[in-house]
Amino acid sequence: PSLPLPGSHQGLIGLKERAELLGGTFESGPTGGGGYEVTLRIPAHAN
Repeated sequence: PSLPLPGSHQGLIGLKERAELLGGTFESGPTGGGGYEVTLRIPAHAN
């Protein structure tokens, strides 16, 4: 069962916006094996 965790209810769109605000990148999409992959990169110098 999933855990009732607090969140902003912005999902993947919110993660993409946050990454861009920090000068990073965000990519997400289905994998060839039927799963889903998320890649988030944020520079070490991000404020």
